[in-house]
Amino acid sequence: MATQNGLEIVSCSACSTLRGVTARGGDVILIGEENLRRVVPEIRNIKCGVLFLQSARSDCALSLNENCDSAVRRDMWRIFEKLSECDGDVAALLARSPLAIPVSNGKLVTGTWQGVYAICHAGCGPLKISSLLVRSLVPGPGRVVVDAGKRGVADVSSAVKPAVGDATEGGDAVVVALLLHTSASVTVDAQGEGLEEDLSRVVPESWNSFLEHTYEGDDDMPGHAKSTLVGANTIIVGSSTRRLWLCEHRNVGGWGGGHQRKIALRVVYTSPGRRVRSVDGKAARGCVDISGVVRAAAGDAPAVLVCPVDPGTTVTQTGLASGRMSEALQALWARTGVTSGVVGPALVGDYVMVWKDAARSDNIIWTNFTAAPLVPEVHVIPFA
Repeated sequence: MATQNGLEIVSCSACSTLRGVTARGGDVILIGEENLRRVVPEIRNIKCGVLFLQSARSDCALSLNENCDSAVRRDMWRIFEKLSECDGDVAALLARSPLAIPVSNGKLVTGTWQGVYAICHAGCGPLKISSLLVRSLVPGPGRVVVDAGKRGVADVSSAVKPAVGDATEGGDAVVVALLLHTSASVTVDAQGEGLEEDLSRVVPESWNSFLEHTYEGDDDMPGHAKSTLVGANTIIVGSSTRRLWLCEHRNVGGWGGGHQRKIALRVVYTSPGRRVRSVDGKAARGCVDISGVVRAAAGDAPAVLVCPVDPGTTVTQTGLASGRMSEALQALWARTGVTSGVVGPALVGDYVMVWKDAARSDNIIWTNFTAAPLVPEVHVIPFA
């Protein structure tokens, strides 16, 4: 397929069916790497690259979490059911999708205990995914190890910077960061040190009373859930000023792992992107549908990456209209008693991938969690 500035697009599919995997409402399914290889067999030929994945169904979301104990998946559904009050659209909004997974020497780069989850909120039928596999034409920076001495939020940008060089300073590169653990997360938008405190209101340790995966202490299963809510994976756009934050959800930085966390990194040099603004004016603490301007900017590109420009703002794909999404978020904040300006940017979405020929036609929603009136603005980066 196409070669562009610093990368080769190896395969792109807006909708592929995972054989033998059926999505049913209320299921959290572990998707093995062998399943992904059947739909993206070119993975085995990639020495250094990235696999972008997203559910092709709007009632299902993808995440990375514990690949060993099935109780984690059962508990994950219990938590999402409680958070969403059994509203499938709200549950899908809270799960992390899409994913960007580094590839090295023909294998996905994930943690020892990490696997891909499909969190199915409604419907029944074959599980379908959208995928984009790119080969990086520059050597990958590998991984870095960062300190995680206690529960909380830490800026780890200084540890990542030497590994990625000047990639975060140019306008034609994106940095993919994937945390190789299942009870911590990474984000480019941690609005204050109160994030972990607010997340503990969203998923309180008192919920252990109805959870199974509690073997490692009260912070065990809530830590897994927070990892899926915030995400083990994020993207830094080279032309942005965003920093990388580690959100540690365990008291001691991981079970049996000491006080450190590992982050896998990939630099992907892309075609120059565009900063796209909505024509609907400014908005403060609200949601705006930017589907039209994003799809117009995408043109004929088979897939585009979309990232918010301003700190405190997010972008997500959802079956909800902007007004309904705003109502759902307000209801969640009211139920949990959290500060939306702190937890919202980390919880709702760092980036989305939009496939041109995807079966799903979700709304692309920009949300401002700050009190400042801002014009909706996003980076739109084509893979073409």
